[in-house]
Order: sequence, then C-alpha cells, then structure tokens
Amino acid sequence: MLVERAIESRRQAEQERLLAEERAKKQKEREDLVAFSFSEILNVAQETIDAFNQVSEFIKLKISAPSHFGFSIFRSDNPRTQVQIDVRPVTESYSLDGKAVKAWGHAKAPSGKGFNLVLVVTHSDDLYGQWKTMHVTHSAWGPPRDKRPDPFPFEFNELPKEIQLLNAIHIYDTNRGSFEPKFFDPLIAELM
Repeated sequence: MLVERAIESRRQAEQERLLAEERAKKQKEREDLVAFSFSEILNVAQETIDAFNQVSEFIKLKISAPSHFGFSIFRSDNPRTQVQIDVRPVTESYSLDGKAVKAWGHAKAPSGKGFNLVLVVTHSDDLYGQWKTMHVTHSAWGPPRDKRPDPFPFEFNELPKEIQLLNAIHIYDTNRGSFEPKFFDPLIAELM
C-alpha cells in the first residue's frame, strides 16, 4: 500500500513536470513568433531613422538597444526624451475585428500621444500575424475623463477591457487599421 502510494505520487509529480515543460515550451514558441514579428516594427523604425539622419545635418536620432519586445527612439544629444515602443505577447483569448490577438502594445511620444500596436492572426495557418493599429481619441459623447492628448494609446492594463469595448458606444473612439511606417512620424517629430 505505501509502495503503491509512493509510485502514484511519483507518477503524478512526473506528469505535472512534463505538463509544465510543455506549457513553458509553447509559451517560448509564442514569444519567439511575436519577437520575430516585432522585428518588422523595429526595422521600419530603423529605416525611418536612417532616412532622417541622412538628410539632417544637426540633429541625429538613435534607437536604444532593442529587446525582443521593445525599444526607444531618441535624439543623440538628448537621450532622456524618448518615443517608447513596447509590446507583450497575449496569452488569453482576445480578438480585434474578429481576428485573434497574439500580442499588443503601444508606441508613445513624450507628450503621451501615440497609438496601440496589435498583432493579429489573419488566417488559420498564419504563424506570424499582421500588425494593426488603434488610434484612440476621446469621444464626443462627453467631456474627457482624463488629460491624455488625442490620439493616445491604451496602457497595457487597459487593453484587456478596452479591446472588448471597441464597437460599443463608449467614452473613447478608436480608429483601427493596418500599421504604416508614417505613423511614427508625428511621434518622432516631438523629439525635434
């Protein structure tokens, strides 16, 4: 009886360990796919900065050492004032316009202006996803309840709730579309 109990405990512990390893492996795969997709955003930002630096004689822009899920853009003579771009993989089930969300985040200028980045699955065999944006403004339905400038991005802690309210009459209006490189321009302009 004790031996059987010990064997059963050992078997259960081994099962739990294997399940935890499998979950960790799947999480790592998800993160790697998001990181690969995020490199597209980083490349666009780098191309924008390189083009600017080629024609600007006095002001030069730089990108911080990027992580898998974030980087910042700043003037070489003023590294404290930054445009911040951050994303996080999404493990829960959310959708944007009927498409599953793989990651979300924001691009935010020093003033607080910016937009949200949302990585969505466009079809069933889409491994990497496509970047969409959400440009949020205060609704005309009433006076603003906060002092954020239009357009602004939702913060990470707001996204789970707000992404579910996008089609409702709400205190915010959200313009959604595909990511375009030009969306960085007004944010970077704040660094000038």
